[in-house]
Amino acid sequence: MKTKKRKLVLPLMAFLFAIAAAFATQENHEEDTALVPGYIRVNNVCQPAQECSTVFGEICTYQGKPVFGMTGSSDCNLPLYFPKK
Repeated sequence: MKTKKRKLVLPLMAFLFAIAAAFATQENHEEDTALVPGYIRVNNVCQPAQECSTVFGEICTYQGKPVFGMTGSSDCNLPLYFPKK
């Protein structure tokens, strides 16, 4: 009786452990969706353009110009990236 129980319980425990491990290792994509206002430089003045992400990836552009985030009240030199899909 003990061996039958052991043969049933051990595989069941391994299966449950595998399921728990799969859920525990799911990647969190929440940070990829955080968008910030982006600006382009026109005659050394920061003009609003489009929202982009601060998460590293492909450089965000607007009308062929790189988009930057504000680092101060009037300075836009923080590189921004296209949001990941």
